[in-house]
Parts: sequence; structure tokens; C-alpha cells
Amino acid sequence: MARGHGEESRVKVAAEAQLFGSAEVKTNLAKQLLLPAASYFDGAASGIQEGQEEDRALESRMFALAAVLCSVAYMEAAINGYFIAASEATGIDGLDPEVCAALARAWRKGDCGHRFKGPKGMPQLLRKYRAATKIITDNEPNWGDSLREAAMDLVLLRNHLVHYGAHWPSALPGQTDALVDRLRHRFGANPFYPEPQNEYWPKGVLGSGCASWAVETADGLVKWFERTAKGDVEMDTTKYRLQVNCKNPECREAFTIPHPEKEQKEAEYDTQHEAVETLAGLMAIELGDKNKTLWKLIHDEKPVEVGSALRLQTCPACERMYCYRAEEIFIQMPHEST
Repeated sequence: MARGHGEESRVKVAAEAQLFGSAEVKTNLAKQLLLPAASYFDGAASGIQEGQEEDRALESRMFALAAVLCSVAYMEAAINGYFIAASEATGIDGLDPEVCAALARAWRKGDCGHRFKGPKGMPQLLRKYRAATKIITDNEPNWGDSLREAAMDLVLLRNHLVHYGAHWPSALPGQTDALVDRLRHRFGANPFYPEPQNEYWPKGVLGSGCASWAVETADGLVKWFERTAKGDVEMDTTKYRLQVNCKNPECREAFTIPHPEKEQKEAEYDTQHEAVETLAGLMAIELGDKNKTLWKLIHDEKPVEVGSALRLQTCPACERMYCYRAEEIFIQMPHEST
């Protein structure tokens, strides 16, 4: 009996080994493990913030950090798995064998994903998505500025958190400063570490807003690539929106502020450039100087001067009205259609 049971176990182990060695599972391990892990950490960080459990503030930062790391790992595992599957004898279901062969050659030539060519400043991870898309479609990626820029910032955030140098975090290099400035307008700050008592980087960055943004960005990029590979790409027409997070502890919902020029309209725009220009204009007007650009407001003004600009906004979810500083307004990028 014991011998039979042992034989059955060996057969089972062999079958599982064969299964996990298949191309299908290799391309899906990212979704089976890394995406659920990122979503779990996102949910954990959000739960702590929603419950206003200030004694777990450090824990929420840890969960947000884990969500960022797992989200980037998910993006990397997904594209690596695609190249590897294309390199195998069976190829990828529904993909022309010649295209699979081209992907396999690119994978080998690019030193298994470590040396892909691409635009200056584009992280190696996104160069892999770009290379695969060009091979499959014969065109540059149609991923839209919002998705590409968000994915780039997510990878850069991971890099700055993991590969920090001697100047981190007290005296930030210029590249990190620029990234942090962009992140301010991608999601709400961690409410457990309000400014100016605490530095925005990294305490204010690593909150539930950051965790949710990381998961949505990673999932959006992989879904976009999957549709591209199937020849079914369609970007959502959702606008860029200027939003704030409700200050009511029982609500905390993000909502779009009214359009500064069009009555009974929300502040939504077709391009990121328009949204940034409008936000710069709002900050400049509230500071009494229409000639200042967003860059000057961020880099030249003292925090107390920027923070003195207030706007009254009413949350549509709880109908509570609060004053918001101009720096509390962030740009919500379009969500990609699923």
C-alpha cells in the first residue's frame, strides 16, 4: 500500500513538473502569483487607511512598498514569459510561427531581456514591451502617453526604492526630484504622514493611493499588450481629470473638481498637457501670479507659499465641504478599457 502511494506521488510530482515547464503556465505564473500578491498588498494598505488605524501607519507603508515591487515584478514576468513561450518549439497559440521566430531571435539578441534598444530614458522593462509590439504589429506601440508615462514612472519608482544611493532619501538627486514631482499628481498622498511635518518622499508617497495606482498601471500595461498581441487594441477615451481626496475620515473618496472655466463641468481634459497647464494656472491664480509656470511653482516657491492657496470643494459622495491646498490636487490618468 505504501509502495503504491509512493508511486502515485512520484507520478503526480512528475506531472506537475511537466505542467510548470509548459509555455502556458510560464506565461500565466505572473497572473497566478504576482498580480494577486500586488492586489493583496494594495487591499491591505487601503484597509488600514480606510479604518484610520494610525497605529499601523508604518505597516501601511510596508504594504504600499510591497504593492509597488510586486506590480513591477508582474509586468516583467509577463513580458519575459511571452518571449520565452515564443522561443519554445510549440510557439504561442494563434501567433504566426515567423513572428514567434522573430521574437525568439530578439530575445537571444537582447541578452534575454537585458539589452533591448529603445528611446533614451525608457527603462529596459518597457523596451521589452516596445520590442515585442514592434515585432508583432510592425509598428511603434499604440499605448498612449498616459499608459506609457505611468508605466515608466512606476518602474522608476521601484528603481529608486530598491537601488537607492548615498543621497537617498535626505538629499535627493535631480532625477528623483523630478519623479517625486510627477508622483504628487498621480495619486493622493499618504494621510498618515501629512506635510510639512513629514517629507513627501518617501513617507507621503507610500500610501494606499500609491499602491492602487501601481496595481492599476501594471495591470493596464499587461492587458494592453495582450490585446495588442491578439490584434485587438482599443484605448479608452476617458479624460485626464483634476482630482482631490475627500478629507472626511469616513469617506476619503477621490473626486473630480469643477472645471475652472466651464460652469457645471468637471475638470477633465483630452491630453495630459492640458491637465498640467490647467493645474499650473490654478496654482498661479491662487498665488496671485498668472505668469508662473508649474515648474517654477514646484521648484522656486517656498512650501508655505504654495500651501497657502486654498479652494473650497464639496465631495459628491458624502456632500461634505473642505478647503484644499492647490498642491493637494492631482491628475488622474485615463483608465485603459478592459
